[in-house]
Amino acid sequence: MHALLFAFLLGFLKRADASSAERSDHAWGYDGANGPDSWPAICHTGRRQSPIDINPARVAVVNLPQLNFINYDRMGNILLTNNGHTVTTTGYDRWPNPPYIFGGGLDGKYNLVGLHFHWGDYDYQGSEHTFDSLHYPLEAHFVHQKDGLNANQSLLVSNGMAVVSIFFKMGGDGNALRQFEEAFRSSDPYESALNVSNILLTEILPANTLSFYRYDGSLTTPGCNEAVVWTILAEPMSVSEQQLNELREHFSSSERLLHNTRPTQPLNERRVLFRPSMI
Repeated sequence: MHALLFAFLLGFLKRADASSAERSDHAWGYDGANGPDSWPAICHTGRRQSPIDINPARVAVVNLPQLNFINYDRMGNILLTNNGHTVTTTGYDRWPNPPYIFGGGLDGKYNLVGLHFHWGDYDYQGSEHTFDSLHYPLEAHFVHQKDGLNANQSLLVSNGMAVVSIFFKMGGDGNALRQFEEAFRSSDPYESALNVSNILLTEILPANTLSFYRYDGSLTTPGCNEAVVWTILAEPMSVSEQQLNELREHFSSSERLLHNTRPTQPLNERRVLFRPSMI
């Protein structure tokens, strides 16, 4: 979890190194010679890589506490950037009341440091995680960093990051992403950066945040650090065809960014947990 996650998190607390981190970040991509098959090191040798397929017949139902979203109901300003791999948003640390999560079986408080999106060429693909081998057309990742850790430290421990994933299905009025539409339209060129005011994160969250899937995984981009506790909310939101097409109009350093998904990875010996709404 975008610059995509690796360079983005390094740049979060090390602004002075941002330009060099971004240059190295663009050595990888999603197609051809620099696609996922060419990604280095632990991306291929790790045992808890992400994303995964969620098989509903094989999840373990557990009695986890409720996951709490704090200050997600407060408005704030963000920077929305097309970094060549995704549309990513930052600046939450500068809000008067910065958003964070706790509970839900997490080990402490995790501060929101970014939100980004994954999409595909067509409506039947786009999400990185799959559910019973099927894709949703869009997936959003709320990236959180464990309180008390800096950007480097959070990548080096098994629970240094907590990412909340939300699936988007086709249809509806697209209200969940309405506040981003103008920025989506204006950020097509590579390295575009726009200030967006009065973002309300609860607009993106489903009404039911009590029900979710949980597993231990990794970043879905190089360096694929196995440092992420994943929470995948069970209730999807809605995205319009127009909003998806706006995302597909974005450009990487050399071509249109029609898709930005890593293939699902082996589960190995990991367990996928499920917290139902009523426990």
